[in-house]
Amino acid sequence: MPFCSQRCKDIDRNRWLNEEYGLPWEPEVERPEGTDPSADNRGG
Repeated sequence: MPFCSQRCKDIDRNRWLNEEYGLPWEPEVERPEGTDPSADNRGG
């Protein structure tokens, strides 16, 4: 069991729901419509 008690489980869940916890993420680069995202990887 990952939690020592129901109380601990409730505390953890409430922290997730209140967005006190979160997963790391990187924002996507916004590109103008119609551009080719693979163009950045081409040489020259």
